Amino acid sequence: MVEFVDAGHGLTLHLGREGTTTRLTSYDMPLGLQAESDGWTVQQVHLEPGDVLLSVTDGVRDAYDSTLASLDRIAEELRVQPAVPAFLDTMTARIAITFG
Repeated sequence: MVEFVDAGHGLTLHLGREGTTTRLTSYDMPLGLQAESDGWTVQQVHLEPGDVLLSVTDGVRDAYDSTLASLDRIAEELRVQPAVPAFLDTMTARIAITFG
């Protein structure tokens, strides 16, 4: 079991080894819009061997079309290129082309 806090962005994905992709949503407000004293909800996700937990920033999403649908494309990029260094190289190249 993995515990995580999503400070209101909802940009975390659980990629199941069997091919499922689940967006782990957040009902908290983003950083800066919610009083720190309120805290953020601690969530849990169960990871099986071969599963991946992926969190991205708006900047990575912006390298696509900035919509939540781009999260599915990012997940597909990781499935195509599961080695972390190669996936990061792919993301870096996409960002460089988009914002170059």
